[in-house]
Amino acid sequence: MFRLMAVQGRRSIALWAVAVGMMVLVVLTFLTVEPKTMLSHRMKDGFFGAPPNAIDLAGYFTLGIFLCLILMRDTGARWLYLPVTVLLFALLLTQSRGPLLSLLCALVVLSALRSTMCGRYLLAMALIGAGVPTLLFMTRFGAIFL
Repeated sequence: MFRLMAVQGRRSIALWAVAVGMMVLVVLTFLTVEPKTMLSHRMKDGFFGAPPNAIDLAGYFTLGIFLCLILMRDTGARWLYLPVTVLLFALLLTQSRGPLLSLLCALVVLSALRSTMCGRYLLAMALIGAGVPTLLFMTRFGAIFL
């Protein structure tokens, strides 16, 4: 379906539809999963039609992050950092290491391939790269995650 829409010149509409679907998935997850169990257990009690396990759910969140980054690159809409932040937060709440590590590896490879890397982007990547592990090691969530 994406290929058909891309051939017809409606690539961005397909990307927007999937990105909105990922945000609906995040909202439904946040509304139906008890906040008390989000950090202490894996998110296994979801809504009807939810992914059967936390790893699949985290994979969907990772795809949503990539789609928002692609849309940000194509449209220049900087407000898409907000959905990326929400999706990343939801990804961390699933406590799934596999999708998070694959996201980080893919972002490192893609940023290394980009020929016009600005100094402020490198600084932001270094701060995020140092800040996230620091938060993981300083909190109880980091012990659960590791």
